[in-house]
Amino acid sequence: MRCNNRGDVTFIGFADDGGSGLFISAGGSLQTIARTGTVLPGIGTVVHLGSLDLVPFGFLPGAWNNDRGEVVFSATVDDGSGTLQTVLLKATPRR
Repeated sequence: MRCNNRGDVTFIGFADDGGSGLFISAGGSLQTIARTGTVLPGIGTVVHLGSLDLVPFGFLPGAWNNDRGEVVFSATVDDGSGTLQTVLLKATPRR
């Protein structure tokens, strides 16, 4: 769970269907940023939302959100080729 200076909180949690999702609580509302099964055009389908492991910065759990409302997170995607890829993504949820 991360909180920026605006009070926006991002976190990875479990969805009702047993999958996982990345959520943000901002401006009094809860939004889904991504979840397992989300299709990212040109990238693939999210099969796992994970933690960032960025060397040399170390282990960064969940997602990072900044004061501009952008959220950076990692996900494992299936691009249809039979090989899973881990990608770093940036989202800008609506406020």
